Amino acid sequence: MKHPEAFATIATSGSKDSAAAEAALAGDLKKALQGKRPSVILLFATSEHAAAFSGMAERLGRAFDGVPVVGGSTTGISSRHGESADEPAIGALAVCGITADSFLAPDLTHHSLDIGRRLGQSFAATPSVGKLLLLMPDSYVGSFEPLIRALTSCYGPHPLVGGAPSEKGLGRTFQWGPTASDRDKTRAISGGLSGVFLSGEFDTLITVAQGCSPVGAPLTVTEATGNVVISLDNKPALEAFISRLPGPLKGDLPRAMSSVLFAIDTGEGMLTRHVIALEADSQGLVFGEPIAEGTKVRLAIRDAVSARDDMKRELEALKTKVAGRRIICGVYFTCSSRGPSLYGMRDIDTSYIDGALGNFPWIGMETSAEIAQLGGALHVFAYTGVLALIVER
Repeated sequence: MKHPEAFATIATSGSKDSAAAEAALAGDLKKALQGKRPSVILLFATSEHAAAFSGMAERLGRAFDGVPVVGGSTTGISSRHGESADEPAIGALAVCGITADSFLAPDLTHHSLDIGRRLGQSFAATPSVGKLLLLMPDSYVGSFEPLIRALTSCYGPHPLVGGAPSEKGLGRTFQWGPTASDRDKTRAISGGLSGVFLSGEFDTLITVAQGCSPVGAPLTVTEATGNVVISLDNKPALEAFISRLPGPLKGDLPRAMSSVLFAIDTGEGMLTRHVIALEADSQGLVFGEPIAEGTKVRLAIRDAVSARDDMKRELEALKTKVAGRRIICGVYFTCSSRGPSLYGMRDIDTSYIDGALGNFPWIGMETSAEIAQLGGALHVFAYTGVLALIVER
């Protein structure tokens, strides 16, 4: 059964004045909603508005009679209105006619397992045909592995996407949402997890577009402990890594560590992992997430051409799955190292999305990491664009 009442709209503002940007955003949303009350508003704002972050989401919620507002800080916002780049921006997506359970969980660093279990158990049991869980975890909590592990064990294969809020020059990121102790008040915190669980009579379609190209022959992880890969092909990991680097990078290890990743072929798609540090005693390589012994990896390099090609390919496949149904709304989590820093110009991804799928309300934020289901498993990505669509059944 279709639900024509399911409806969404977006608004954006590029004003440098935070108060003016908030007023314009609320005014545009009210005009588009025409008296409808949203079940949730998804809000993103760039670091240039940091001075207003503490009360921004709460003020927006009050403008709509206490509607929950969830979201986070970002270095850039994208939508069908275009893409911001190194400039102030605020963007919001208001969703109507879909059940929304919003939340804000503090102190993700010390409570990842408990938070993951609680959310997974709560939402997996929701009696609904359509489900989508959106997560925005703080970028500075360290590894997301405990949260992902707990969610996976409880939430199951239901649709889930997310992105870690990004920042520029603040030294921390912000998350907005209502806390469990006070559901009627939206708060701003750092170090936590904000999100919303959407449920109803809809289908969720998810695609992941890569931003890196694997190069060279595979290497096998022959020894690893936790997040440290100690050996590759039975050689010290650092030695094996340097031996595979392109000529200009062999003598510039800091540059190589920032621009060359490790790619893991899951059979359903590619995962990329950054080398974040060196383990001097063992000549090991330290990653943000564990890589198990026996895993086949390849070096991967950021590549604008392959990123564009993969985006076009994934969107064409997504268009086929939409099959002419109305797209109610979409959310796009894209790595902050895509966009102009990868393509050399703005609006590449936004143009591809609009060109393939047409005019529908969607909002996106630049992230430090992206999260999505891939091949039935939940993964953390880098340099990807993760697009989730809510479409009519």
